[in-house]
Amino acid sequence: MDQATQEPLVFVVDLRAPAMAEVAQLVAQQDPTETGPAAQPLPEVPSQPISHLALLVENREEPLLLPLEPTQDVEYLDALARLLRIALVAGKRIPTVAVEYGEERERQLAFSRRLPRWAYHGIPDALSGSLPPALKAVLGPKK
Repeated sequence: MDQATQEPLVFVVDLRAPAMAEVAQLVAQQDPTETGPAAQPLPEVPSQPISHLALLVENREEPLLLPLEPTQDVEYLDALARLLRIALVAGKRIPTVAVEYGEERERQLAFSRRLPRWAYHGIPDALSGSLPPALKAVLGPKK
C-alpha cells in the first residue's frame, strides 16, 4: 500500500474506567508520574508522523480524535497522554497538571506553549457535548 492511501496513524489514550483506576490511586498518593498506566514503557517510534490522539472514553463507540501537530516524538506523545490521564483524575486542565504534577519535560511543554491548542483553550462545543462530565471539565471550552 502506498503512502497516499495509508490511514493516518493515531496515538491511542484509554480514558475508560478500568484503565484509569491505577492513575486515580497514584494521584491520591501524589505520585502520578512514577508507575502504572501513567508511565508505561515508551512505544516504538512510528513509521510516519502521528497527527491525532484517539481518546477511548466511556459511552462512546468511536474514539474522540483530537488534532496534534504531526510528530514522531514518542516522549512528547507519552507525556501528553500522562498529563491527560492525570488531568482527568485531578479534575484540572492539562497546563495546570503539567505545572503541579509534571516533571521538567511536562512543565517545559506547558511554559513553552508546545501543548496542543485544545489543551489551553479546550475543544469546541460540538466535540465536547457528548463527553462524560469529568472529561468535559478538562477538555471542554475554557470558560
